[in-house]
Amino acid sequence: MPCDVNFTFTADTAPGEYVSIGFKERGAEYLNFTLTRGEDIPDYWGMRTSTNWITELSGRILVGYGDAEGAPCLRHMSASAAYVGAVDDVPDDGALINLAVTTANGKTSIEFTHNGKFGATTQDIHWKSQAFGVQRVMWAKGPVSGRGCTAELGYHGGVRAVAPLSFPGYGVQC
Repeated sequence: MPCDVNFTFTADTAPGEYVSIGFKERGAEYLNFTLTRGEDIPDYWGMRTSTNWITELSGRILVGYGDAEGAPCLRHMSASAAYVGAVDDVPDDGALINLAVTTANGKTSIEFTHNGKFGATTQDIHWKSQAFGVQRVMWAKGPVSGRGCTAELGYHGGVRAVAPLSFPGYGVQC
């Protein structure tokens, strides 16, 4: 450790639609207050990431789409302004590498690598583990208005979800 972990996120998309993947804090959905070390996790159910229950990936959001001419766009974003609501573009800090977005055959894929400290053993980084597996991942998709990689991103409505990587039925083992 640290080690490279490669991620690929793929979703069905229509022309003019974005997909996004983001990382929140560790999962605590079945923990009572004593198991969270007596800490409140104030943004747990919102888009913004709580700062006291985090991992190395927490707070990062990637948005990918093909613009009006089909050119791929990949944006680094953050939901730091409000519990829910708008996201903001943020500078790439280099923590995610080998970034790519592809749009083809009605699907959009976002690929990237993160070199991180996900545990102390190989078992810790297994996607079902209680170390790496408790990383909560959120995804959404919605409309893109305008051209280029600064186009306006529309509201995702109910087309979104969040759960730990190891949540039953959530991830697919490669």
